[in-house]
Amino acid sequence: LTFDVVSSGTVYEVVDGQSFGVSDATVTVLRADGLVWDAETYGQSSLMMTDATGAGFAWYVPNATYVVRVEKAGYQTSETLVTVEGNILAPTLFVLRNGEEILVVPDDTETPSD
Repeated sequence: LTFDVVSSGTVYEVVDGQSFGVSDATVTVLRADGLVWDAETYGQSSLMMTDATGAGFAWYVPNATYVVRVEKAGYQTSETLVTVEGNILAPTLFVLRNGEEILVVPDDTETPSD
């Protein structure tokens, strides 16, 4: 008898270079066309909340492409496109606090073209 354990999905943020789970975030599964996925057909809910560590959500889904939305007060709503091939949707998702921006640091090895 063998078990293949899959960890749950996680929502995280980066503060001062360190990753931290984001608790009490609402995670919703949408179909690729933007409509809420009909989870009840599969005995599940399309909406879940993260636990104290930012984890605690996963779905058994038909293989397809989905959009996973993360919402929490004080954070930018994020939507991530995820393609599922093994029937388990449990992504790791990054969020930003409101007012934060992602800074792109130039690579010093690049040389300008003349």
